Amino acid sequence: MIVAQRSVEISRQAMAWVGSVNLAAPFLEDTGEGSASHPLHALVVDDETLSRAVTARMLKVAGFEVHEAASGKEALKVLTDHPDIKLAVVDVVMPEMNGVTLATRLPEMAPACQVILMTGYSPNWLGLADLISRFPLLQKPFSLDQLKAKVQDVLRMDC
Repeated sequence: MIVAQRSVEISRQAMAWVGSVNLAAPFLEDTGEGSASHPLHALVVDDETLSRAVTARMLKVAGFEVHEAASGKEALKVLTDHPDIKLAVVDVVMPEMNGVTLATRLPEMAPACQVILMTGYSPNWLGLADLISRFPLLQKPFSLDQLKAKVQDVLRMDC
């Protein structure tokens, strides 16, 4: 009970912090796509509601049009409906379809979509180190600055 109460308190603080962040510039230069008038579309996939909400909020504050999915299966449906998604931030550990499996299927549905995996676990502990190493990785918890840096690196690789 105490752990749950503390988690809610930390969660509220995290959401308040994310909500107060104001980035002056978008991730990419104002050259069309990625500008305020033509935001890039991103997808956040995480079965943990709070983690998904905080990550989505960070990307929204940074100027992305954000779609959310609570599972790999739901993510595939979102990609069918929104093939213009350029970035997917995907949790590694999820029921039914893990993030690595989803990440390997994304190019079939959205060839221009870049993937960032995120996890709160050690890749070595998960036994997925070789598969995870094929994608950029964010270790949870991460800051807005860490997310921004990783997104900039990933999107520049595609340019």
